[in-house]
Amino acid sequence: MNIISTQFISFSDIDTGETDLFEDAFSLDTGFADITGLFETIRPPEPDENLIENFIRKIRKSH
Repeated sequence: MNIISTQFISFSDIDTGETDLFEDAFSLDTGFADITGLFETIRPPEPDENLIENFIRKIRKSH
């Protein structure tokens, strides 16, 4: 497909190479360093024992 965006250059002539187009277009940090850093400080909640037992019972019942 040879779409012409201007009279001087076509899309096939544009070389993006190693550029992350979404990061570049929306100024995103795809490394998510702030999110991964937050995960290190927050401990996941411990599930209730009844929840685990009910879950195991349902799995065994279905098989």
